[in-house]
Amino acid sequence: NKYEDVNEYKEKKDLEKEIKQLEINLSEKKNELKAYSEQVPTDIDVQARRQMRNVEVPTGEKSIWGQPKMKTERRPTKNVILSEVDYKNLVSAANDNKKLKGKINKLINTDLAKENRKLNAEIEQEYKEYNGLVSKYNAIYHKKEDLKSENLALKQENSDLRHEIKNLYETSKEFLKERTNDFKVVFKGLVDKVKGKVPESRFGRLYDAEERESNVNMFSLGGLKKMDQKN
Repeated sequence: NKYEDVNEYKEKKDLEKEIKQLEINLSEKKNELKAYSEQVPTDIDVQARRQMRNVEVPTGEKSIWGQPKMKTERRPTKNVILSEVDYKNLVSAANDNKKLKGKINKLINTDLAKENRKLNAEIEQEYKEYNGLVSKYNAIYHKKEDLKSENLALKQENSDLRHEIKNLYETSKEFLKERTNDFKVVFKGLVDKVKGKVPESRFGRLYDAEERESNVNMFSLGGLKKMDQKN
Protein backbone atom coordinates (compact mmCIF):
# COMPACT_ATOMS: atom_id res chain seq x y z
CA ASN A 1 0.00 0.00 0.00
CA LYS A 2 1.56 3.24 -1.18
CA TYR A 3 -0.30 5.28 1.43
CA GLU A 4 1.19 3.23 4.27
CA ASP A 5 4.64 3.38 2.66
CA VAL A 6 4.44 7.17 2.44
CA ASN A 7 3.37 7.46 6.07
CA GLU A 8 6.16 5.15 7.20
CA TYR A 9 8.68 7.11 5.18
CA LYS A 10 7.41 10.40 6.62
CA GLU A 11 7.47 9.02 10.16
CA LYS A 12 11.01 7.76 9.63
CA LYS A 13 12.14 11.17 8.39
CA ASP A 14 10.45 12.90 11.32
CA LEU A 15 12.21 10.57 13.77
CA GLU A 16 15.56 11.14 12.08
CA LYS A 17 15.00 14.88 12.23
CA GLU A 18 14.03 14.70 15.90
CA ILE A 19 17.08 12.57 16.75
CA LYS A 20 19.36 14.99 14.91
CA GLN A 21 17.85 17.95 16.78
CA LEU A 22 18.28 16.13 20.10
CA GLU A 23 21.92 15.47 19.28
CA ILE A 24 22.40 19.17 18.47
CA ASN A 25 20.72 20.18 21.74
CA LEU A 26 22.81 17.70 23.71
CA SER A 27 26.01 18.97 22.09
CA GLU A 28 25.08 22.57 22.90
CA LYS A 29 24.32 21.61 26.49
CA LYS A 30 27.68 19.85 26.79
CA ASN A 31 29.44 22.93 25.45
CA GLU A 32 27.59 25.13 27.93
CA LEU A 33 28.55 22.85 30.81
CA LYS A 34 32.16 22.73 29.66
CA ALA A 35 32.32 26.53 29.40
CA TYR A 36 30.77 26.82 32.84
CA SER A 37 33.23 24.35 34.34
CA GLU A 38 36.15 26.38 32.98
CA GLN A 39 34.83 29.46 34.78
CA VAL A 40 34.70 27.75 38.17
CA PRO A 41 37.57 28.98 40.37
CA THR A 42 39.87 26.30 41.78
CA ASP A 43 41.27 28.47 44.57
CA ILE A 44 39.35 30.57 47.08
CA ASP A 45 41.32 33.35 48.75
CA VAL A 46 39.68 34.14 52.09
CA GLN A 47 41.29 36.80 54.27
CA ALA A 48 40.48 36.46 57.97
CA ARG A 49 41.90 38.59 60.76
CA ARG A 50 41.84 38.33 64.49
CA GLN A 51 39.45 40.46 66.46
CA MET A 52 41.45 42.70 68.81
CA ARG A 53 40.22 44.74 71.74
CA ASN A 54 41.62 47.17 74.30
CA VAL A 55 42.01 45.67 77.77
CA GLU A 56 42.92 47.50 80.97
CA VAL A 57 45.58 45.50 82.84
CA PRO A 58 47.46 46.32 86.05
CA THR A 59 51.07 47.50 85.68
CA GLY A 60 52.11 46.09 89.03
CA GLU A 61 52.61 49.59 90.42
CA LYS A 62 50.45 51.75 92.63
CA SER A 63 49.66 55.45 92.56
CA ILE A 64 50.44 57.79 95.43
CA TRP A 65 46.88 57.15 96.62
CA GLY A 66 47.44 53.41 96.83
CA GLN A 67 45.37 52.69 93.75
CA PRO A 68 46.73 50.09 91.27
CA LYS A 69 48.03 51.66 88.09
CA MET A 70 46.47 50.41 84.89
CA LYS A 71 47.62 50.38 81.29
CA THR A 72 45.81 49.63 78.04
CA GLU A 73 46.93 46.68 75.92
CA ARG A 74 45.65 45.33 72.62
CA ARG A 75 44.83 41.67 73.01
CA PRO A 76 43.28 39.17 70.61
CA THR A 77 39.90 37.64 71.32
CA LYS A 78 38.88 34.12 70.32
CA ASN A 79 37.03 35.49 67.31
CA VAL A 80 37.95 36.19 63.71
CA ILE A 81 36.46 38.73 61.30
CA LEU A 82 35.53 38.04 57.70
CA SER A 83 34.71 40.75 55.21
CA GLU A 84 31.45 40.63 53.27
CA VAL A 85 33.43 39.87 50.12
CA ASP A 86 35.08 36.85 51.75
CA TYR A 87 31.71 35.63 52.98
CA LYS A 88 30.35 35.80 49.44
CA ASN A 89 33.42 33.88 48.25
CA LEU A 90 32.66 31.13 50.76
CA VAL A 91 29.04 30.92 49.65
CA SER A 92 30.14 30.81 46.02
CA ALA A 93 32.65 28.09 46.86
CA ALA A 94 29.84 25.90 48.16
CA ASN A 95 28.34 25.87 44.66
CA ASP A 96 31.32 26.45 42.35
CA ASN A 97 34.31 24.76 43.94
CA LYS A 98 37.04 22.56 42.57
CA LYS A 99 35.15 19.39 43.44
CA LEU A 100 32.08 20.55 41.50
CA LYS A 101 34.24 21.33 38.49
CA GLY A 102 35.53 17.76 38.49
CA LYS A 103 31.99 16.42 38.77
CA ILE A 104 30.83 18.47 35.79
CA ASN A 105 33.78 17.31 33.66
CA LYS A 106 32.99 13.74 34.55
CA LEU A 107 29.30 14.28 33.87
CA ILE A 108 29.75 15.60 30.33
CA ASN A 109 31.91 12.60 29.43
CA THR A 110 29.49 9.96 30.74
CA ASP A 111 25.86 9.04 30.34
CA LEU A 112 23.80 11.97 31.72
CA ALA A 113 20.81 9.86 32.64
CA LYS A 114 23.02 7.30 34.39
CA GLU A 115 24.64 9.93 36.60
CA ASN A 116 21.45 11.82 37.42
CA ARG A 117 20.63 10.15 40.75
CA LYS A 118 24.21 10.31 41.97
CA LEU A 119 24.42 13.98 41.03
CA ASN A 120 21.21 14.77 42.91
CA ALA A 121 22.66 13.19 46.04
CA GLU A 122 25.86 15.19 45.64
CA ILE A 123 23.89 18.41 45.11
CA GLU A 124 22.05 17.73 48.38
CA GLN A 125 25.43 17.40 50.06
CA GLU A 126 26.49 20.74 48.56
CA TYR A 127 23.35 22.35 49.96
CA LYS A 128 24.21 20.95 53.38
CA GLU A 129 27.70 22.45 53.11
CA TYR A 130 26.17 25.75 52.01
CA ASN A 131 23.81 25.74 54.99
CA GLY A 132 26.79 25.02 57.22
CA LEU A 133 28.56 28.09 55.84
CA VAL A 134 25.46 30.20 56.44
CA SER A 135 25.34 28.99 60.06
CA LYS A 136 29.01 29.87 60.52
CA TYR A 137 28.41 33.32 59.06
CA ASN A 138 25.47 33.90 61.41
CA ALA A 139 27.64 32.86 64.36
CA ILE A 140 30.38 35.28 63.28
CA TYR A 141 27.81 38.06 62.82
CA HIS A 142 26.41 37.55 66.33
CA LYS A 143 29.94 37.51 67.76
CA LYS A 144 30.61 40.79 66.00
CA GLU A 145 27.49 42.34 67.54
CA ASP A 146 28.59 41.08 70.97
CA LEU A 147 31.99 42.70 70.47
CA LYS A 148 30.31 45.98 69.50
CA SER A 149 28.37 45.90 72.77
CA GLU A 150 31.55 45.06 74.67
CA ASN A 151 33.38 47.98 73.03
CA LEU A 152 30.58 50.35 74.02
CA ALA A 153 30.88 49.10 77.60
CA LEU A 154 34.66 49.66 77.53
CA LYS A 155 34.15 53.19 76.21
CA GLN A 156 31.72 53.90 79.03
CA GLU A 157 34.19 52.46 81.52
CA ASN A 158 36.95 54.72 80.14
CA SER A 159 34.62 57.70 80.40
CA ASP A 160 33.86 56.82 84.03
CA LEU A 161 37.58 56.55 84.80
CA ARG A 162 38.24 59.96 83.21
CA HIS A 163 35.46 61.45 85.33
CA GLU A 164 36.83 59.77 88.45
CA ILE A 165 40.36 61.14 87.80
CA LYS A 166 38.98 64.63 87.23
CA ASN A 167 37.09 64.46 90.54
CA LEU A 168 40.26 63.24 92.25
CA TYR A 169 42.18 66.14 90.69
CA GLU A 170 39.66 68.73 91.87
CA THR A 171 39.42 67.17 95.34
CA SER A 172 43.21 67.12 95.75
CA LYS A 173 43.47 70.74 94.66
CA GLU A 174 40.75 71.88 97.08
CA PHE A 175 42.27 69.83 99.91
CA LEU A 176 45.71 71.41 99.50
CA LYS A 177 44.31 74.90 98.94
CA GLU A 178 42.50 74.76 102.31
CA ARG A 179 45.50 73.40 104.24
CA THR A 180 48.57 74.91 102.54
CA ASN A 181 49.81 78.49 102.39
CA ASP A 182 51.89 78.14 99.23
CA PHE A 183 49.21 76.07 97.50
CA LYS A 184 50.44 76.44 93.90
CA VAL A 185 53.97 75.26 94.67
CA VAL A 186 52.79 72.28 96.71
CA PHE A 187 50.18 71.27 94.14
CA LYS A 188 52.67 71.57 91.28
CA GLY A 189 55.04 69.35 93.25
CA LEU A 190 52.26 66.76 93.53
CA VAL A 191 51.58 66.97 89.80
CA ASP A 192 55.29 66.60 89.00
CA LYS A 193 55.46 63.44 91.11
CA VAL A 194 52.51 61.97 89.20
CA LYS A 195 54.08 62.95 85.88
CA GLY A 196 57.36 61.39 86.91
CA LYS A 197 55.71 58.04 87.42
CA VAL A 198 53.08 58.30 84.66
CA PRO A 199 54.26 60.82 82.02
CA GLU A 200 51.03 60.72 79.99
CA SER A 201 48.70 60.67 82.98
CA ARG A 202 45.25 62.23 82.81
CA PHE A 203 46.04 63.97 86.10
CA GLY A 204 49.01 65.78 84.54
CA ARG A 205 47.09 66.70 81.40
CA LEU A 206 44.35 68.34 83.47
CA TYR A 207 46.98 70.46 85.23
CA ASP A 208 48.65 71.45 81.94
CA ALA A 209 45.29 72.43 80.45
CA GLU A 210 44.53 74.64 83.45
CA GLU A 211 47.94 76.30 83.19
CA ARG A 212 47.45 77.05 79.49
CA GLU A 213 44.03 78.53 80.16
CA SER A 214 45.45 80.60 83.02
CA ASN A 215 48.21 81.98 80.78
CA VAL A 216 45.73 82.86 78.04
CA ASN A 217 43.52 84.70 80.52
CA MET A 218 46.53 86.53 81.97
CA PHE A 219 47.49 87.99 78.60
CA SER A 220 43.93 88.76 77.54
CA LEU A 221 42.65 92.35 77.52
CA GLY A 222 41.04 91.93 80.94
CA GLY A 223 44.15 90.38 82.39
CA LEU A 224 46.37 93.19 81.12
CA LYS A 225 44.03 95.78 82.67
CA LYS A 226 44.29 94.04 86.04
CA MET A 227 48.08 94.02 85.75
CA ASP A 228 48.06 97.78 84.98
CA GLN A 229 45.83 98.43 87.98
CA LYS A 230 48.24 96.53 90.22
CA ASN A 231 51.17 98.51 88.86
